[in-house]
Amino acid sequence: MREFALSLSWFHWAVAALALASVVRVAPKLIEMATLVVLALLSLVELVCWDLTLGKVWHWLVVRPRLRFVPRGKVKKVAVIGSGASGIAAAKEALQAGFDVTVFEQTDTLGGNWVFRNIESQGSVYRSTYINTTRELMTFSDYVMPEEYPTYPHHKQIMAYFYDYANNFGVSECIRYNTQVVNVKHDDKKQEWVVRSQPCLDSKPLYMKERERLERKENGIIDDESSVVEERFDAVVMATGHHTVPRIPQFKNQDKFRGHMIHSHVYKDPTSCGTGYDFTDKRVVVVGIGNSGVDIANELSRVSRQVYLSTRSG
Repeated sequence: MREFALSLSWFHWAVAALALASVVRVAPKLIEMATLVVLALLSLVELVCWDLTLGKVWHWLVVRPRLRFVPRGKVKKVAVIGSGASGIAAAKEALQAGFDVTVFEQTDTLGGNWVFRNIESQGSVYRSTYINTTRELMTFSDYVMPEEYPTYPHHKQIMAYFYDYANNFGVSECIRYNTQVVNVKHDDKKQEWVVRSQPCLDSKPLYMKERERLERKENGIIDDESSVVEERFDAVVMATGHHTVPRIPQFKNQDKFRGHMIHSHVYKDPTSCGTGYDFTDKRVVVVGIGNSGVDIANELSRVSRQVYLSTRSG
């Protein structure tokens, strides 16, 4: 761009000299006007080129300051932990920036919170889940949802869309399925991130695995770490989501309740599927008036004897 801009500057002098000569020779007004128009257009082109150059400098020195300079020819390695909506989007951006990307996914599929299973897992959608925002608002700006999708798509359609997105941008080839990250640590001396991972062949949520690990540790059982792999990366993207660990409130005399109590993270449908409990003809109270609470209360009202929706504010 700089060479192009300098060459335009030399051309400015040539055109200016021509314009001066035409004025000296009392050239026709039409030639003078044409010369001025050419000068104006060339100035505009040079200004655009200069702006593009400044834009690149701003992008590399300000927008991406955390990605430090490395020796010439070395490609930045980026680890993305989690292949939900945020994970695949982050991986796609990193790939397009020319980085060497590895996506760690502890389950056997991408999709994160939108993965439906008949048992409790990382995903927390239930069988009847539809998005609560329109597809126009939820869609990725650079890869929109199919026009044939309804205004509020079902979770199966969202999953199909995520797979299409990952395949279209080459993210699918970067995902390591059934691989759990057990530790991430920064090496201050080498300015690198050390990521330790191991094979993961079940779909239990991470918080359940960590609880079991702590129980084994308390009982003096040491986990076998022979399968743990250690790798180094220049940057790490945490895309583990905020729906993977259920937040269960504690109420006074809660331990005295003799009924069945579950978190919405476990709920799959009104029958025994997934939860091991059939809500048919039961008296149920749903605590919380968020999206999940309202959805579940509405669904249970079709099969349960009585459903109460509890909220601390009116």
